Amino acid sequence: MKKKLLSVFLAAAVGMSFAGCSGGGEDGGKEEVTVPENSIVLDIAAESNGRRMKGFGAECDPLFISENVGESGTDENGAAWECKEEDWVNVIEPRIEEINLQRMRVMLCPSYFCPTYEQYASKNYAWASEEMSSVYQVLETAQKSDITVNLTYWGVDALKCPWLAASQEGWMSFPKAEYEEAFCEMFADAVKYLKEDRGYTCIREITIFNEPNSYGFENYARICRMMNEKFIGAGLRDGVEFNLSDTAENKDWLERCAKELSDISDFLNAHTYSFGYGMTNREIYEACLDWVSRMEGCGQDLYFNEFGTNKATSSHTASDNFDPERGLEICRIAANMVNAGIVGASYWVLFSQLYNREEVGRYMDMGLWGCANEGYACRPVFYAYTLLTRFVPAGAHIYPISSADENIVAFAVRTPSGKWSYVAVNNSDEAKKLAFRNAGEAPEGSVKKYVYDVKNVPTDNRVITAYTEIGCVQEYLFDELGGQSVAVYTQL
Repeated sequence: MKKKLLSVFLAAAVGMSFAGCSGGGEDGGKEEVTVPENSIVLDIAAESNGRRMKGFGAECDPLFISENVGESGTDENGAAWECKEEDWVNVIEPRIEEINLQRMRVMLCPSYFCPTYEQYASKNYAWASEEMSSVYQVLETAQKSDITVNLTYWGVDALKCPWLAASQEGWMSFPKAEYEEAFCEMFADAVKYLKEDRGYTCIREITIFNEPNSYGFENYARICRMMNEKFIGAGLRDGVEFNLSDTAENKDWLERCAKELSDISDFLNAHTYSFGYGMTNREIYEACLDWVSRMEGCGQDLYFNEFGTNKATSSHTASDNFDPERGLEICRIAANMVNAGIVGASYWVLFSQLYNREEVGRYMDMGLWGCANEGYACRPVFYAYTLLTRFVPAGAHIYPISSADENIVAFAVRTPSGKWSYVAVNNSDEAKKLAFRNAGEAPEGSVKKYVYDVKNVPTDNRVITAYTEIGCVQEYLFDELGGQSVAVYTQL
């Protein structure tokens, strides 16, 4: 449903008086605008902070065919369900396109294409394996929608690739010392095959190891430098950014990467599940600033390759997966990240699925939507987070916003073509009057307002399409944002 609110109507609604958007004054200048009483003024500077969004994305690991198709059962109501291969084309791919996903982080393990030493030695890689079919499925979707893929070389999956693993304990291992070069060469071979032979130009960056902290920094740095040389030798380096660090909550690790690896990295990343409930906006913002401060002097951006709320109860699930509040908290965390100088984040995970079908029922269950056992139903966080994926585009210039109200966090972005999006989150229970004041080339006419309301979450498994048009008043945009709500005001 769409309603159009003209500026005159808006003025009456909020008790503001003004004569018009331009002209009309005795000196031919603009009329003075009166800001409504009790408004929270949100100033947008004339210039950006010099950073550009890399976009909001999600983890989409290639396990649908290899670990999920063929699974079946009955749901809590006794209805039968089955995960079918065509579900990808009929449900998952259209949904990815609908949410305008900017980025995907995608896992790649050595065992997918080289489970034996003989395959490496002969370069007779298993490109036709079931695991690689799952990889192609994800990359085909990304290629169609021009989604930037971060291909993360997860480590050595020890049980499935024992010849390469330094340890047989746990799921992932560092490579054996004598096979470090092979480990790097295999990945370069895989990226070259995927980009050049199969045409997946959507692979635009790589990350070496998922959460490598336990391997030791010296080992990690050595592998990264070796990988850089392999990519240069394969003619890949100019077309692939190195997104390094991938630290799990370890700021000292990030700082060492900034100091010691910035000559080969293009930007750095981290993971966090520490923010959200029980924290003020100021506390989240200052924690994010601390992350950014560890990058000082390296001249590169910080991205979060994984993030969620502080309600994770294990590596696989969180207590707030189905709570409407999770949607608000995810957007609140994201807004504070952007204001602190972080250029985007990747939600863990895009949709829930099995990572190992032998672990019956143990779903990676933090998805924006469920797997076949839930009928691929969207969780509340889907409706909130997709406001960011749709209206905060990669490449947009970032304009942080300071708020005098402890319950309001907001930021703005402007596309290279001059289109604005303002994002605001109100985590109080009361409605708040907002007055965005743009010192630059403010939007003219009207903008579309999309709202996620914790008290009125959709259940239709579609992105939020209902909007209200809000009239702009010179450099101002006035509105009232309800309690426990996220709003995007956009020209897109």
